[in-house]
Order: sequence, then C-alpha cells, then structure tokens
Amino acid sequence: MGLEKEISLVKHLGVLEKYINILYNSFRYFQICQVYNRLSDTTSYGNQIAILFPIRAIIQILDSFQKTSNFEKGLIISQELSSYYNMDLYRAKFLLQSYHYEDAIKVLSNRLNNYESWSIYLNALQHLRKDSAVRHYVQKLNNENPDYGDDEYHYIILRNSGHLFDFQTAYENIFKALEYFQSVNNTFVESTCLNNIGILYLYKGLEPSNIQIAKSYFKQAGKIMHQL
Repeated sequence: MGLEKEISLVKHLGVLEKYINILYNSFRYFQICQVYNRLSDTTSYGNQIAILFPIRAIIQILDSFQKTSNFEKGLIISQELSSYYNMDLYRAKFLLQSYHYEDAIKVLSNRLNNYESWSIYLNALQHLRKDSAVRHYVQKLNNENPDYGDDEYHYIILRNSGHLFDFQTAYENIFKALEYFQSVNNTFVESTCLNNIGILYLYKGLEPSNIQIAKSYFKQAGKIMHQL
C-alpha cells in the first residue's frame, strides 16, 4: 500500500481504518498489531501514529495489543495518547498485565463507574490475593445489577471470578457468561469461558469423571482457538 511514504499514509488512513475493523471483527488481533507496528516503524510519527485514527480504531488497536499479550507496547501507546484522550482504562489494563497491580488499582480507584473498570480493578485485587474483597464486590454487583451499559464486562467479571465461589455458583456464573458470548458470536471469549468451566471441574476434584468432563471442555476451547 505504499506505507513507506508518509504522504501515502495519510491517503490510506480511511482504508486502514476499515481494514483494522475487518480484522478486529474476525478476531485477527495479531495482524492488527503487525499493521500498527509497520506504521510506527516506517514513519516519523512513531507510536503517536495512533492519534491519526478515529477513536474506534484506536480502541481496536489497543485491545489487540492487550489480547496478544504485548503489554509493554500497549502501555507506551496509551501513554503517548494520554495528552489527547482519557487513557485511564487502557493504562490500567497494561499496568495490570505488566504486574503493576497496585498502580492499576490507583489509576481506577476514582472511576469505578462501569463494568470494564470494575473488571480490571477486581482482576488486580485477585492478583494481590485479596479474594474476600473480590468476592464481596462481585456479589454486590450481581445483587445491585447497575445499568452501566457495558454488560459485556459484567460477564467477563463472572468468567474471571468463578474460582472464588462454590462449584454450583461458579458454574452458573461462568455458564451465564458462556451463553452471553455465544449469543453475540464472540468465539474468542467463548473459548475462554469453556476453558474456565473445565478448570472448575478440576477444582471440584480429580476423580476420573471430573477429569473427563474437564478434558471435553478443554477440547472445545482448543478447537475454537485453533480455528481462530
């Protein structure tokens, strides 16, 4: 596409945005990172190249770096953009996944006004082994069911916190998440829910029946990931 020439880059931004959206909706997160890395490496903009994209594409780029575990690059991009956008959520995500749990909690402590923030906040608390606090907050969110408008992350919370509850409650929580992500055709997260249900059966006990059921869930999850 002639991306080596910056004058060509500006011409192609609209096409690139559409291309990134197509890749994102096909769960091609690694390819999005490749596209962005090529852009940042071949222009004088460097990691500030993201500023040129609309906010939807920026979110998709940052989400792709997060999903492919390229946390250092994601943190750099979010810091570059922080002068132009509120990047607290993504800064917290990348701090969390770079093992800076207390820093992630500090970033979010005054903005727990949506499920996505809660998801990151609770994840950081789990890593600090504050399981009782996480259990309390999850139960509180389930009981109050605030209408934040980002229900996807409520189900992410249910998926991530299953091991903190008794088997039946955990199974019900993760199965709700599984049904939700199947209904919206998000096969990437569907596979992680299947994986977590398998883990629940191993936590339940290492009897042959539990191991067999766990393996069946792991195989379903692995098949989806292989296809993706």
